Amino acid sequence: LDKGGCPWKKCASQSGNKTVVNYNGRGYIHLSTEGNYRLASWDLYNDDRLVKDPDLVAYNRTVAWQTAFWFWNTYVHSKANTNKFGLTIAMIWGKDNCENPVMKANFVQLFKVYKCVLKHLAPNETANEEGCYPLDEIHKSVAEKQSGPIFIYIGIAVGLLIFIILIMLIVIWKLKRSKKEIQNSQFILDQFRANSVTEKDLEDLGYRPCFEFPIERLIFEEELGVGFFGCVVKAKAIGLKRNEAFTTVAVKRVKEAFDNTQTTALLAELKIFLSLGRHINIVNFLGAVTKNCIKGELMLIFEYCEYGNLKDFLISSRYIFVNQMDEETQEYDAKMNKRAFQLTEKAVKTQDLICYSFQIAQGMQYLHSRKILHRDLALRNVLLSEGNVVKLCDFGLAKNVYNYGDYCTTNNKQLPIKWMSIEAIKDKIFTMKNDVWAFGIVLWEIFSLGADPYPGLPIDENFLNKLVGGYRMERPDKCPLTIYNYMLLCWQQKAENRPDFNVLSENLRVILDKSTSNYYLQLNDSYVTLFKI
Repeated sequence: LDKGGCPWKKCASQSGNKTVVNYNGRGYIHLSTEGNYRLASWDLYNDDRLVKDPDLVAYNRTVAWQTAFWFWNTYVHSKANTNKFGLTIAMIWGKDNCENPVMKANFVQLFKVYKCVLKHLAPNETANEEGCYPLDEIHKSVAEKQSGPIFIYIGIAVGLLIFIILIMLIVIWKLKRSKKEIQNSQFILDQFRANSVTEKDLEDLGYRPCFEFPIERLIFEEELGVGFFGCVVKAKAIGLKRNEAFTTVAVKRVKEAFDNTQTTALLAELKIFLSLGRHINIVNFLGAVTKNCIKGELMLIFEYCEYGNLKDFLISSRYIFVNQMDEETQEYDAKMNKRAFQLTEKAVKTQDLICYSFQIAQGMQYLHSRKILHRDLALRNVLLSEGNVVKLCDFGLAKNVYNYGDYCTTNNKQLPIKWMSIEAIKDKIFTMKNDVWAFGIVLWEIFSLGADPYPGLPIDENFLNKLVGGYRMERPDKCPLTIYNYMLLCWQQKAENRPDFNVLSENLRVILDKSTSNYYLQLNDSYVTLFKI
């Protein structure tokens, strides 16, 4: 660096393993030396312009004063290797505010900016009145590096560090996920063992390995419905029945594979069906996918009911309903409006509503004979199949009380409050009489053609008080008086005053004409015989 003026100077670099930088002579470094500098270099022989980053080195003459200098090294340019001259590379440092012919060259835009900083003067040194600092002759050798600019190496190092961190995060995530899967798998296996049936149960049911159905032979189609514990999907089962290439079925599965609550509920429902047997008014269990249940792949296969749930069916049938209730007696009369439903093939009539009620009572009578509480009896959980046959479904809350007496308790917060009895809401005690109360609500839903129970009444902390105080829903417009009296019997405040399903089924059978009730009774006998193994 020259003293004073524009501090730029031409230096020479020799090829070899060392680059020597010389600042000759006694001089001064002025405060004005600080600033931004640009470096230009070129091949002296071919005038091949180059741009090269220097090595930044802090030079310490003594501990008394410190000044930051640049020391740069260069590599021999490929075109200079054959050069017979010793001095092959020329470099110029130029300060931004200096007039310099090199700075005006075409390659000036390639220059990089470096900063020179005069750090400080120690207390035992003094500057002259001109603000200059003494500088002795400096002879500094720096080992030549056959490498690129430092920022390239920094970038590579940072990139490698980020890559290593990402790999470590992925490994940690996979280990945690694997650990969680193992824990969940063990939980599911434990639950499966806890909910599994005994060998005697399997013998009584005639259970065979054919109930295990390969998942690769299921072709899933659209979703039919979603509940709290799972979803139901329409599917085609290839080779399920011997006389059919494929059978349309409904597959119930968990919404999330590793949700312990959903899996446990579905396992409990599987246990119910394995202990249930066959009845025409219970949805037919066809098989299950359990081999990969440790991975959350648990599915139950049921017969497909093409008309869906009875609630939606009745809502869609409101405009083609034929009322067979005598306006004077407010009772059902099979002869009323006979011509009307003869003209409309798809019409739903009062006789159909009584028939649905009778079949539901038959299904519940069978459930209770097997010591099973449904606990979620509602019109949405009743399916309508071919031949006007209704079937109970959704046994996610069902409970086998064979070994526990005739009642059970629950801490489950997801409960159907509108269909629950007073004692079930108050004390979370479920008995067969709670199912009877729910049946009264289902009767109200049927004869209101799918309306929601307790219309206009909020389900809050006062709901129980109103029931205890004697509040009951009014008779629907299309409900015969006798049917409403059955509802009121089901809603008796004292559980022991409510009828059982044997009585309800018989009373409804009496209302129907003998041929109709006998038809469904005989249909069930044929159904059970058909599915005997």
